Amino acid sequence: MTDGGEGTSGWIPNEEWRNKKSQSQKVNFVNPMLSEESRIKSSNSRLGKAHSEQHKINIGKASLGNKSRTGLKNSIQSNLQRAITMKAIWETKKSTEEKNHEHH
Repeated sequence: MTDGGEGTSGWIPNEEWRNKKSQSQKVNFVNPMLSEESRIKSSNSRLGKAHSEQHKINIGKASLGNKSRTGLKNSIQSNLQRAITMKAIWETKKSTEEKNHEHH
């Protein structure tokens, strides 16, 4: 028994337990590498089928929100800050490389 959130307090699984767990994982494993035939069958099963109107609405809802900044313009201030940061990183890297070349 644990006090909560502390794991199993030093429990070390024995070889029998490890083998049993290993076998159970292998039995439940679904191979993600499908054969070429399986990929073709899966692809063909959806050909010519349109999404339902409700599904189109659901896809649209899932796409709402700022999930990434792709396609968004940055402010002049953020571009300037990024330029300053990148210049500092580049100068640090350059000086480190020069020091390394001096030692060789």
